Amino acid sequence: MKKLVFNISNKQIFGGCLLSSIAHAIMTNEYPDLAYEQSWDGDNYSKQFEQYRMTVSFRDDYCVGVIRNDDFQGVSGQTVDALLKESKFPTVAIDLLKAETLEYVLLDSKDGSVVPVVTSLFYCNMKELLILSDDGEALAADAASLALYIAPMEQQVGYWKDYYEMSEEHIVLLLDLFRIKSEKFYTTVRLTDVQRKMLPGEGIDEECIVSFAEMNIVV
Repeated sequence: MKKLVFNISNKQIFGGCLLSSIAHAIMTNEYPDLAYEQSWDGDNYSKQFEQYRMTVSFRDDYCVGVIRNDDFQGVSGQTVDALLKESKFPTVAIDLLKAETLEYVLLDSKDGSVVPVVTSLFYCNMKELLILSDDGEALAADAASLALYIAPMEQQVGYWKDYYEMSEEHIVLLLDLFRIKSEKFYTTVRLTDVQRKMLPGEGIDEECIVSFAEMNIVV
């Protein structure tokens, strides 16, 4: 087992996931074909591209996550169980991984069964992030992919601004909604008329409505 440890809190990871998903929701109004890239399902945040998928499950004082990077050979079944046994993750974290998080990385196996396939697993409490894998190169790549979510706020905003070609008005909306949802993620929030007009594109796309609704934001 290979592992990396960082002085990072679960709140930092949550903030990164929240910021990126709000930017995503805003810009799906202009790029609805990218709606699949990020989503929330209750307390579970997912990001995916063609060769990559990450899901993070949040609780108040910790989070757990899985990453599958298809550029590397994934691990599944008994290997995942073996990693978890060696991980020293708290029992509640292992239970959450098995009950929820690993359900987002299921693939068909050669014997016809459906099993979770990952390249890395991670656990983060209020002080420390622990990432582990059975492959050193995969571990380094997966840790690098997490770097955006724990980078300084300005760097994260700059990344999403460039990725989606966001205007200054879009950034204002992003930061305003991020501030509101950081304080009350589970409370339903309605966009004001002014905020609706700040969305890109013409009219309101259904994918935009859905992406916001996953975060309890009504467009």
